[in-house]
Amino acid sequence: MVVFRASDASSYMTGSVIVVDGGQTLV
Repeated sequence: MVVFRASDASSYMTGSVIVVDGGQTLV
């Protein structure tokens, strides 16, 4: 997850809220 957020692929997710809770919350 951290690697993805640091990659260029995550650039389109700017401003989005990412919840890391083991999949309990589905967005």
